[in-house]
Amino acid sequence: MPDPWANKLREKMRRISRNMTATPLACAVLLLAGCCCCGLNSPTYSPNWSPTPRPHIQNLTDADFDSAVLRNGKPTLVDFWAPWCGPCQMVDPAFVEVAEEFNGQLNFARVNVDENSELAGRYRVWSIPTLVMFHNGELAAQHEGVPMSNDQSVEEATRAWVLEQLEGLE
Repeated sequence: MPDPWANKLREKMRRISRNMTATPLACAVLLLAGCCCCGLNSPTYSPNWSPTPRPHIQNLTDADFDSAVLRNGKPTLVDFWAPWCGPCQMVDPAFVEVAEEFNGQLNFARVNVDENSELAGRYRVWSIPTLVMFHNGELAAQHEGVPMSNDQSVEEATRAWVLEQLEGLE
């Protein structure tokens, strides 16, 4: 009996290869590594998940991304995510915490890569979650995967990464 999650992952990789002009080899590598980026091994995985809504975090689309991120006067941290992604679910509380702490210093936004594949392709978001810092209309830094270290929680590691990027912008 075919595994529905594996079939869904294969379809996503086919879509990625069409939308991002990835090579078949790159797609094969992504498929083989799929269990860590799709949440199939995540104990808290929920296929119908969506991020915690917050008034200071914008949900952006291909249509409004440039005006909201590239043409504003503040640095912007963007979380590229998908509803089927278990690690995205792990990053969400950390992203919300950082957004509350740095609200005013940074703008915060989310992009659902399933619904906005053009943006994912433009910024070479090959795996999710991916956090991308934009400054002065340019990509300033990018972090793929769940930020963590041996001695820090996801929240602490995310905060440390954001602080490091802010220091680099000054």
